[in-house]
Amino acid sequence: MTIEKVYKEAERCPTCGRSLPLNPDLIPSIREQIGENIRKHRVAAGMSQEEVAANFDPPLARAILTRTENGQQRIELDRLIMIASIIGVDWRVLLEIGEQIPAE
Repeated sequence: MTIEKVYKEAERCPTCGRSLPLNPDLIPSIREQIGENIRKHRVAAGMSQEEVAANFDPPLARAILTRTENGQQRIELDRLIMIASIIGVDWRVLLEIGEQIPAE
């Protein structure tokens, strides 16, 4: 499932039909899944966090990448695209998420 699909399937307002905001309890789960995707593809590319971070200009602190992979930090789209480019995958692959489970 992609982020776009999550938003398309979001609950709709019964009066106007607009998408209601995502359940805030799902946000940590989404961040964790995106972080896991980054980690999985980085490892598949045979790269360490240090190698990925060093390819940024200016270099990114490895701790930021660690927190991102652990779902503890939000990631901006431009940073996500740069990571995808460094590890050699399409950035949309990093946004694929599975079934959402509310954080406890």
